[in-house]
Amino acid sequence: MSRKSSQKKSTNRTELNQTVTDPVSLFPADRRRGYAILGAAFVFTLLTYVLHLDRVVGLMSDDGWYVLLAKSLATGQGYQLINSPSAGILPIYPPLFPFLLSIAWRIWPQFPENIILLKWVSIGAMMISGWLVYVHFVLDRKTGRNFGAALGLATATAPVLVFTATGTVMSESVYLCLQIGTVLAAERTVRAGERGSWKFWMTLGEKRFWNGWQYAILAAVLASGSFLTRSVGVVVIGAVAVYLIYSRLFPLAAVFVLGVAILTGPWMIYQQTHMPTAAQQAEQNNYIVKDYGSQMQDVQGDQPRSSRVLEHLYFNVSFYLEHHTGALVFDPWFRAAEPAVGKGRTQGKAIASLLLFLISMIGLYRAVRNGLTSGDLVFVFSIGICVIWVFFSVRLIFPLAPWVFYYLGLGVRSIIGGLRVTRRKAPAAAGWAAASVWLIVLINAFSNADYILKNLGMVGEKPVWERNYRENLEAMDWVDRNLPKDAILASSNPSLLYLFTGRKTIGNARPAVRWELWKEMGVRYGVWLRYAEIIDPTANEKRFSIPYQSERLKLRVLDFGDPATRPDWVPDKPAK
Repeated sequence: MSRKSSQKKSTNRTELNQTVTDPVSLFPADRRRGYAILGAAFVFTLLTYVLHLDRVVGLMSDDGWYVLLAKSLATGQGYQLINSPSAGILPIYPPLFPFLLSIAWRIWPQFPENIILLKWVSIGAMMISGWLVYVHFVLDRKTGRNFGAALGLATATAPVLVFTATGTVMSESVYLCLQIGTVLAAERTVRAGERGSWKFWMTLGEKRFWNGWQYAILAAVLASGSFLTRSVGVVVIGAVAVYLIYSRLFPLAAVFVLGVAILTGPWMIYQQTHMPTAAQQAEQNNYIVKDYGSQMQDVQGDQPRSSRVLEHLYFNVSFYLEHHTGALVFDPWFRAAEPAVGKGRTQGKAIASLLLFLISMIGLYRAVRNGLTSGDLVFVFSIGICVIWVFFSVRLIFPLAPWVFYYLGLGVRSIIGGLRVTRRKAPAAAGWAAASVWLIVLINAFSNADYILKNLGMVGEKPVWERNYRENLEAMDWVDRNLPKDAILASSNPSLLYLFTGRKTIGNARPAVRWELWKEMGVRYGVWLRYAEIIDPTANEKRFSIPYQSERLKLRVLDFGDPATRPDWVPDKPAK
């Protein structure tokens, strides 16, 4: 190889690995121009959310519980399931997100008129998240303003996050905001701290090793907030603790861990000492009162434990490879956030998602080589949770959007650099990272515009999500007009049914197992609600009166009859 060719290869490799080393600033030298761009991005993002906003609530079931708990707090009833016939049943959900919603409820206590205000909690969190993503990647990852702006805008306008903030009252947006805030605080802790030796006991007594304790406390507050918003936030706590130890900032790691223990300990102790009893779990009959182990047992049934675990791991790993990355990038194709219209797994989507996953792994490798950050650990630990999660794990990937987009950008840059694309033939390899994420921004804009036009009635019918919600409202209106006010209702969506009818509600899962208990409780009616079409009434259901059934989704009300004389619910035959 000639000397000239060797120098050219070295230059290309340097360009591929290069990060911004000039003094980093969030705004260009022309501040007015920077503020104008920021203002335009803010208006564009805000309009996306405002035009996407609807009055749907509780259809996802989880968000119904959040709103119900917010009402319980706002009306002075404490943190309990106020829909239950028995008082004092504690949910397994951590309390921070319902507490934030309860503030909005206190401001506007009329339900369902206050649904819009409740959703602004998530919308505000997403607006802040977009800015924090930009700050993190520009200042901590040295991406440059162009790449950082693309990442911030791609995250803030990601259709899966826009939908969860405007079409539901879910916690993903607040969790993302706290998660990225924790990463920012952790990076500033490392920047301010002074690395010690692995003989950590020698660093505890020297004042200089405690520099940055303020940032460690801030990281503890935000990480604790993540955990108190969603239990999966334990990965944020673990990632930051590992990162500080890896950085040999042992005194600051101690401050962080102690801060987290002080902030989360009271809730964990209270939860463990007030866990729903077996009788309370049987009464409420819903996952809201069951811990992770119990939920996994319910999902997997009576299979041998080893077979159950392996089957579960295989499903989650394959589902992640075949679906999750593609769902974040190609929303018009996947529509993963909308369970009523989510398009199933196909070979084409599986190949596309797997390809995107492999590119993102190249980007992750490149990012770690350039310098490990707490965000990398949050991403890796969160993927681990996705693998072992009880239910479909796609919602867990939504708050990881900024890192998925970042790794995809780096992966594309590495591949283009490997192909030796020169400045004469195409943009520099480094520019392809930003270009690829700006393409995601365009895809997001197309997907959001399609939904907005339908939402405004300008193209075709209203979104399926909203039409299905209206059908659920009609079913609940029938219940409110025709069933006794003191009736206890067994329902597939007990939180939503309680919010709109005021009746005491319980879950309707496994009726054959709960039948005798329902007789004792005087449960006479079952209300089947769902975000999508339900199967036709089973042979068991047809043995009872069905006074109401909707035409399209087949939502229905069953009258089981007098508890003293009605026939038993025959156990369903196990599937072959």
